Amino acid sequence: MEIKNIEIAYLNECTSIQKDIVDTYWKIDNSLEFQQKPLQVKNQFNLEQSELTKIIQTYSILTYDIVCSTCDKLSGNKATSQSDFKQSIGRYKHRYFSYKCNACEEEEIKALALKKKEEQKALVQKYEDAINEHRWMDLSPFLSELLHNCLSTDFKALKKEYWSKLGQSNFKKLFRGLYDLAALNLIFLVRNDWSDRIEDYQYLPRLKEEFKYFSPTAPAMESTQVNDTNKLQFRLTSNPISNPISNHPDSPEYAGGVTFKNKIVLEANTEYTFALWKRTGRDLYLTMISTADIAPTPKQVSLSNHPISLQEGIQDFFESIAPQE
Repeated sequence: MEIKNIEIAYLNECTSIQKDIVDTYWKIDNSLEFQQKPLQVKNQFNLEQSELTKIIQTYSILTYDIVCSTCDKLSGNKATSQSDFKQSIGRYKHRYFSYKCNACEEEEIKALALKKKEEQKALVQKYEDAINEHRWMDLSPFLSELLHNCLSTDFKALKKEYWSKLGQSNFKKLFRGLYDLAALNLIFLVRNDWSDRIEDYQYLPRLKEEFKYFSPTAPAMESTQVNDTNKLQFRLTSNPISNPISNHPDSPEYAGGVTFKNKIVLEANTEYTFALWKRTGRDLYLTMISTADIAPTPKQVSLSNHPISLQEGIQDFFESIAPQE
């Protein structure tokens, strides 16, 4: 801080002794320290405190200019006592403070307000980005449920619920979860300035609208349990009323009933490979499976027309699944 033009202004005509008292009282050195304290002045001139105060306030004030640290403009000031002067300049003598004129202070306040507004806008955008990116999609079941509960209740009720749910030994898991959600910018933690403890949390209203929570214990929507297969295999029993010597066209050589334990799905426009094995008597055993499940292949009809490597693969497959008597 820089001070210029320190002067004593005499308010009224005074006697020479009164002027000596005033000059002695206001005498100041280059370090802005008064050379005589009021008690010393009072003793030097054999005055009561009330008499000294009356003389100083009646006949004088101290005028001085403070230089603005920003624009170098001079600001006129005055003091009616030593304590008044010390109090006025005291905080500006500290190295962390500097004097600014009223105009510069107003500009600084406006600049700080604008900076705060921009920082707030950037902060909100971070939380908007988190919503736009659906960052809750990769949350663990615990964090997903915690986020749901944060959006559904206040911090006091949340702590009470998780104290009951987690117990004292695992209660810290709640706060670790809150820190994890805050790191993803899904919630904002309000912390104590001194202890840094979490006091509350906040979130954008839009998050509550877009976040959908599905309990892991609830059945998935539009899902059904399907136990099916694309492999067909069963035994073909000979027709007991059929005469193999007969050439009657309406008499089937194999006939019977079969019950499948699982649903069998045969897709249209899908190639299937089949095989027949002779069993006891005249019975046969049929197996049919999607060729793609054995090995990828170009579209063929007969096993003999498949590439040799695939023929061998199919043959090996059927040998491995050949039914036992």
